[in-house]
Amino acid sequence: MKKKSKPTSVRLDTELLNELDQRCTSIGCKRNNFIKKAIEKELNGSQSEPIPKNCMTCDESSHEHMRKIISILHDSEESTTEYDDDDRIISFSTGWRYDN
Repeated sequence: MKKKSKPTSVRLDTELLNELDQRCTSIGCKRNNFIKKAIEKELNGSQSEPIPKNCMTCDESSHEHMRKIISILHDSEESTTEYDDDDRIISFSTGWRYDN
């Protein structure tokens, strides 16, 4: 069962809205989803460590790779994301292009 929701409205400076749209385009998300996730993150507090402390699936080397990817993800040139009906990510891909 889906959670009940109510529409809300907020005024944003044009510059901030443009920045939001650029970020959403670059990471392949919808503005509404980005705003909801940002509010949830602010209300619940953000985790400084993206990998759960009790992770038993990966070794520390895998965690280091994940931390590195997470830290440079916003610099990617392109990305695509697919979501299921519950707004969970089911597919994600990204790429970087470096001029040597």
